[in-house]
Amino acid sequence: MTAASSPASPGESQSTEPILQAEQIRLLFRFSLVGYLATLMVVLILGALLWQEMSRPALFAWFVAISLVTVGRYLIYKSFIAAAPSDDAVVDWEKRFLLGSVPDKISHHAPCSVLIVRTD
Repeated sequence: MTAASSPASPGESQSTEPILQAEQIRLLFRFSLVGYLATLMVVLILGALLWQEMSRPALFAWFVAISLVTVGRYLIYKSFIAAAPSDDAVVDWEKRFLLGSVPDKISHHAPCSVLIVRTD
């Protein structure tokens, strides 16, 4: 076995784990931009398709809420890029990313649970 193909010792894997986690969080932020743009595009398309229904206050509130949440998540992304945090500080940014994800998922599921009313 060569040094390049030998398995890492337990001490080596423990020292590389925080570096790997930091890089995963950086990639999470880097690739999230496409999701934000797609969300805003879908919201705008839905707004155009449902323009006649936008007089319903619940639908309009959803439209505004999901737009604000997405813009807020984009601002977290921009702050992360501007801060360029070290490997140690990146864990705090993971928490911020997750805190932005919760209202995002709630606002994505609101149409299914609140806005779509069953009419028999």
